[in-house]
Amino acid sequence: MTDIDYKGVTKFFERSLNTLPKPYQSGLSNHLSLTYFTVSGLDLLKRQDIIEKEKQNIIDFIYSRQILPSKTNPDVNREYCGFRGANFVGQPYCVNKSHFSVDGETPSTYDFPNLANTYCALMILRIAGDDFSSVNKKAIIDALKCRSQENGSFNSAPKSTESDVRFIFMACAISYMLNDWSAVDIEKTTQFIMDSLSYEFAFGQSPEQEAHGGSTYCAVNSLALMKKLHLILPFKDKFIRWLVNKQITGFCGRTNKDPDTCYSFWIGASLDAISSFNLIDFNLMKMFIQSAQHQVIGGIAKEPSNLPDILHTYMSLSALAIGGDENLMPLNPVLGITQRAAGKEWNDDLLNQLLKNE
Repeated sequence: MTDIDYKGVTKFFERSLNTLPKPYQSGLSNHLSLTYFTVSGLDLLKRQDIIEKEKQNIIDFIYSRQILPSKTNPDVNREYCGFRGANFVGQPYCVNKSHFSVDGETPSTYDFPNLANTYCALMILRIAGDDFSSVNKKAIIDALKCRSQENGSFNSAPKSTESDVRFIFMACAISYMLNDWSAVDIEKTTQFIMDSLSYEFAFGQSPEQEAHGGSTYCAVNSLALMKKLHLILPFKDKFIRWLVNKQITGFCGRTNKDPDTCYSFWIGASLDAISSFNLIDFNLMKMFIQSAQHQVIGGIAKEPSNLPDILHTYMSLSALAIGGDENLMPLNPVLGITQRAAGKEWNDDLLNQLLKNE
């Protein structure tokens, strides 16, 4: 079997760190997600030297995206605090402003954070070795409380109607990283997740929706972060069966769909959470990922013959890291960063929860 070209992947990420490929340049609202995949990908590839070289630029870049409370009236933009994807409406790049606005006083209604950008910002800062000392933790948690819904789910952003297990996971990861769970009603949120369990014994995005690999990852790891993973025990065997049956060569995300490299992580990490990753055919999965790597560009696509992208490249590496690939750093699949970046203190409470409750 031809192995993954890890040097090619490294060059792909290094290029993306310095200059985003043209197809991404219109997606500024997701800029922190793209940065997260790139920086965390380099960390997985044992290229902390590249990150260290750009460390201060990375940290400054992330803090330039932080929306802070207005100094004169903190309540006026309470629900808008957190991290946004880009400096919109012509606002200047600035790391240390007290808040961001059009006229210098009133926060802009177009200055939108969302949970995905806030999650990614915290992960990038952790990877870069920042101590969160300039993160306004209270403002983020207060904004998270505004995202909380009566049924235990969370909206993705101010005034958004999207609320499902994806944003529950981000809310849980943010709460865990900031060590403040005051925005999460753990019982209601846990119930929403369990109500999203489908007849196939995996999780949909919300109640009565089709089981999906990405939703299942978010549900399982939200339970892990809330120390509720033992709730899977009554249907553990059926859950494992659904997961392992998603492997064709690579993994598909839903029943009767084609394989896609990113599901190697979503499904693989869900199996890893319940100590069952060893049940997959790792070599077959790796062959599928290798077949989706572009031999000139270096990145990995969602499937063979497609052009590579940052997300699928990162998810593919993450899946290989779960399997112990020696070319990669060990991964903390719950938080989505390396064990090095997560640190021992972030991991102890997450390990072997299911086994402790059996």
